[in-house]
Amino acid sequence: MVRTRRQAALIASHKHAVVKLPQELLWMIIDDLELNSLKNLRLVNRDLAARCLIPSFLARCTQPRTNLSAPYIRFLAKAASHEVFGPLIKSLTIHATSFAKCDFDDNDDKLVEELATALRAIGTVENLDVSGTDPEEGMYAAYESVPPQPGVGKRKRALGGKQRKRRGLQTYPERASSGFVIVMRAIARSGVGVRNLTVMQMKLRRRCCLQSIDLAHALELIEKDGSDFAAAVAATETLSLHVCTRLNVSGHPLHEDQRTGFRVFRIHFPTEQAAQATAPSNFTGLAGLLMPMKNLRELDIIFYNEMVGSRATPNVADDWYSEMFELVGRQVRLPRLEKLKLFMVPATEAGLCNFLAGSPGLRDVAFSWMRLARGGWRPVFDHLAGMPSLRRLRLMSLTHRRNRYNLLPAADSVTKLEDIEPGGVHPKNSNGYHCERGYHIYRREFGEEEIREGLLLEGRTWRPLKNSPRTYYYTDLIRAKSSKAWSWLEKWSLMQH
Repeated sequence: MVRTRRQAALIASHKHAVVKLPQELLWMIIDDLELNSLKNLRLVNRDLAARCLIPSFLARCTQPRTNLSAPYIRFLAKAASHEVFGPLIKSLTIHATSFAKCDFDDNDDKLVEELATALRAIGTVENLDVSGTDPEEGMYAAYESVPPQPGVGKRKRALGGKQRKRRGLQTYPERASSGFVIVMRAIARSGVGVRNLTVMQMKLRRRCCLQSIDLAHALELIEKDGSDFAAAVAATETLSLHVCTRLNVSGHPLHEDQRTGFRVFRIHFPTEQAAQATAPSNFTGLAGLLMPMKNLRELDIIFYNEMVGSRATPNVADDWYSEMFELVGRQVRLPRLEKLKLFMVPATEAGLCNFLAGSPGLRDVAFSWMRLARGGWRPVFDHLAGMPSLRRLRLMSLTHRRNRYNLLPAADSVTKLEDIEPGGVHPKNSNGYHCERGYHIYRREFGEEEIREGLLLEGRTWRPLKNSPRTYYYTDLIRAKSSKAWSWLEKWSLMQH
């Protein structure tokens, strides 16, 4: 750290070795300095003053990160109040699972107030990422976030009070639940508008631990606080939500592992915890979260089933949690929604049809790895076929009860296959529809004019991702310009009749 102008003058002198370093290395050194150090360097050397305004440094100012410890939040509020860098803040990342190491779980109200103050200083947030990953500085801050309350200890626990628990002893699902609730309460209390909201996006080494019951718990506490959540999310245009089933949050953080230890949080059927996991309170939060977002234009919901069923009832969790989206279909109306993506979301025919009816302006729809607990897919497709604004439809690995739904074109379809080639896939390995290893692009009875970009069916592939110019997940693009594809499909009885 450059503490004084004298130190800055020594470093910034043209004879000093630091100035003679390669420009890229000098940028890295400058980028690691604090704001006061940068001020001192800029005051004594114009060349370094210009080099301080590099893209990476500006990115740190315009896209700050913070964890849920009071000192970090106060530093964010101070940076947001700066006359130069404050107005530049457009994106904010909050590591909702990172607290102060010595913090306790009864300081949530103080953290909510601290974070609400910082959000008020920022104003409107263009992009807010409620992250479930650990920040670069580690899982916890090195100091205590809020001083411990006096008189809370064995005596209070003996009198029946709530036992305090250090954040360092909380499991990852517990920290994710607490962090999400704190952030949502702070957003509602601050009244700051959020344009694009991303919640608990899963990374490579972290599983999603935001339980569906946490959504209802956050809304309950917001109502108890007397905050206006609807005003805070009235301007929200994009929502990307990663949520999972109920988890077993008990245990010790030493027993969990980023890759293999997540199994300790799963709930098995039938157990006593399974009754809690299928309670009605697990299904109401998603509808309550979406109802006030009347201006939503893009919705991305990714659901993870972390409940382990028996061989006799492998899909029992999907059957229960399909009630969650059925409530969404009955209660939520999003007239401005244009793009919808549902990934592994358990649903029902009635829930999907009602939701599509409440979103008549949809232009891009994607259903991936979805299973209907009740009803069938045919009425859903018929409803999509009648939507005048729909331009793109992506369907991948849809199941009806326990069977894979056949997504092949009908034999009497007027439209021919445009970009299909058999590729040597045997029907026994195609799981009910062709193109298991790649793209399947054609127009079927949805209509030539209604879906101008065609019907896109996606399949699995195990080729390297670097070969994919169009998607991160599926790399094969099967092409054919002749009518041999039709004869091949008829030969192997892969056509729908």
